[in-house]
Amino acid sequence: MGRWLTRRLIITLVTFLGITILVFVLMRLAPVSPVDILLFNMRNQGGLPPADIQALHDKLAKELGLDAPIPIQYILWLKEIVVNGSLGFSFVTGRPSLDMVVERMPPTLILLGTSLVLELLIGVPLGILAALRRNRFTDYLVSGLGLTVVAVPSFFIGLAAIYVFSVKLSLLPSGGMFTPGKPVNYIDWIRHLIMPATILALGGVGPILRYVRTSILETLGKDYLVTARAKGLNRTRVIVRHAFPNGLLPLITLIGIHVGTLMAGAFITENIFTWPGMGTLGLSAINSKDYPVLQAYARVVGIMVLLGNLLADLAYGIADPRIRLE
Repeated sequence: MGRWLTRRLIITLVTFLGITILVFVLMRLAPVSPVDILLFNMRNQGGLPPADIQALHDKLAKELGLDAPIPIQYILWLKEIVVNGSLGFSFVTGRPSLDMVVERMPPTLILLGTSLVLELLIGVPLGILAALRRNRFTDYLVSGLGLTVVAVPSFFIGLAAIYVFSVKLSLLPSGGMFTPGKPVNYIDWIRHLIMPATILALGGVGPILRYVRTSILETLGKDYLVTARAKGLNRTRVIVRHAFPNGLLPLITLIGIHVGTLMAGAFITENIFTWPGMGTLGLSAINSKDYPVLQAYARVVGIMVLLGNLLADLAYGIADPRIRLE
């Protein structure tokens, strides 16, 4: 176990380093720099001669460390992390970029956690139902619905949900985490959470129910389950009590990979519903070319995805003791 964990941690660190390099380089290759954004209004209004604006541009680029070659910028950035433990300061607000991302983590984690629970509560029973009704109308209906919610873009479903439940029916708030001007309470918080969490969860229901269905049907062909059926055990009980627990490994794999998918979906969902999480901060940083905030956001997301995969590997050994983590 110790050697396995050490190897996994080394692989995780190397992967994370690769993520930092990729994100850093891609951001620096953008055609518009943060300095261009800062001087945009000044260029349009013509308040200064072009030569003065160019001189100010060069001065700001030097102060922000954007005038050096990209490899040098990356080395200086790594040095800042090692020496001061800092991911830099926002070009827009001047605050530490990591603090800005971390303070947005709780709303995002609440949204992700709720969505994952909803996916499992909906997808697992539907997968079991489809396995119980294999090649029947119920199986086709459940599988068809699962593929439909995956095929339809989440932003379209989100906008449609806002139109129906907020605009037409006035049942749920259209966005935000709390109602402005009202005392904070759990009922109001849950009402704001229902739509974004449900829309984000719908995209994962289809893969989960298909994995559960396939895993159960494969497990039912094993000798010990055939023997159990031959002894007269009820088919539903065989599936729920024996086939499903022994077919968990594919589902664990999916959940570990699905952390990244949820983070990508949260980026879109948070901006549709103006949920005050990391996704809305990330889009704001993209629009303003705020490199330090974008880098902090990408690295936090990378860590969360890598941890999700690491926890999935650990869950393998718990779900199936036959798997030795060495």
